[in-house]
Amino acid sequence: MSERDSLRMGELLVREGILTANQVDEILIEQFNSEKPFGVIACEKFGIDEEDIWEAYACQMVLFYDSVDLACEVFDIGVTDTMTAREAWMQRILPMRFDGQEYVCATTREQLPKAMAFVNERFDHYVHFALAERGQLEVFIMQQYAEAGQALEI
Repeated sequence: MSERDSLRMGELLVREGILTANQVDEILIEQFNSEKPFGVIACEKFGIDEEDIWEAYACQMVLFYDSVDLACEVFDIGVTDTMTAREAWMQRILPMRFDGQEYVCATTREQLPKAMAFVNERFDHYVHFALAERGQLEVFIMQQYAEAGQALEI
């Protein structure tokens, strides 16, 4: 069994006591027939909180996101225009670059579920996250937005 197989959303939610194994089976049957995402069905059918879904999704995705030293990263000019300095600070998300198909943004492991939910609502493109240390992320958010003319007052 691969690492990816061992981190199925349903299993994570059962492990956390959010769903039962029978509920997971019901969701999987409906997912097969409707092609809706697992999390959407869990929310609709069993009233699961979206935050719990994002937390489970973040647990799955953290294996695929690299930890970074922001001092070694490349930042595209103007990419900070995708969100305000206040939003970046409140969400602890730092847009770094856009390659024409996806954004690369930094956040922390702890903030990842909320960051994923925020960009899902806000961005029109896929977002790949890089995981940074909180203190460094905060310094770089202030620095990058100051350079873009959006000084952040905290």
